Amino acid sequence: MEITIRNYEKEDKGQLKKLMTICSEEHLLNLVDSSNLKLAMTVFAEDLLVGSIIVWTNKFHPYCTYFKILIHPQYFETEISEKLFSKLDELEGMKLPLQTSMWESAINLKILYENKGLKEIRRTFLTKLKTTDFENHPLINENVRIKSLQEIVTNELLFENLIGLVKLNYQQAHLVNPVADKELSVWKRLILSEDIDLNGSYGLLNSDESNILAYSFFHIPEELDTMEFGWCGADEYQNVELIQQLIRKQLQYAVKHNIKSIVGEFDTTDFYAIEIFRHFQMPSPKTLITYQTRSI
Repeated sequence: MEITIRNYEKEDKGQLKKLMTICSEEHLLNLVDSSNLKLAMTVFAEDLLVGSIIVWTNKFHPYCTYFKILIHPQYFETEISEKLFSKLDELEGMKLPLQTSMWESAINLKILYENKGLKEIRRTFLTKLKTTDFENHPLINENVRIKSLQEIVTNELLFENLIGLVKLNYQQAHLVNPVADKELSVWKRLILSEDIDLNGSYGLLNSDESNILAYSFFHIPEELDTMEFGWCGADEYQNVELIQQLIRKQLQYAVKHNIKSIVGEFDTTDFYAIEIFRHFQMPSPKTLITYQTRSI
């Protein structure tokens, strides 16, 4: 079997998309046309695209160089992944550390990365819940000071308090891969993304309703009858139980609006997210492992 490694070309896009679909990495396709792209190479067995490496940077997390190796399952046992990894040595002006992620089931890539000295820095648990799974959870105490994000945004000072808290908690969850120093206006736009559900996202306030003690966001994905958990957090670690109340409120909201399932991603580096994941005993059929190295 003849294996050919070459630079990515536009006519490869159709086959690359198929490979990304097989590897559950369809979201990467836009990178090959992005200004952030640093390297894209493809591997062919005869005329079939069976592997690829993509390298890019991220302006929001600018202190790493990111890469992804994709291998067709039928070619896991070959040396393709090793050859693709060696292409990282050819990059000029590359910022270290290098960072990548892979599905836990990709054992061959796990062995390769660990043999190359990459260290696991995070696990991300992907979950999909049925709203009927939570019928036995106690209902929220309606006397608790909870406001929807729709209400919070109308109070400028309260919303600024929320933005600052979201920024701080995100920074704390990404210390191993720091975020760029962005103005609060940038974080405001991130919170008010196009898919945010303003009425299904909540904040829990202090007694005089001047500060946010906890928050949990809901998003509306493309999938019908589905909601998605967004960022959650609190002003201090001991208030993690307040987030649990907000989650229960969101579950009520989902049931009321005939939502059948809720999806979410929960990082082990995010104290609040992982505590919520564990408290509600969420199932996790898929796990993403993130690796990092400071030398190659």
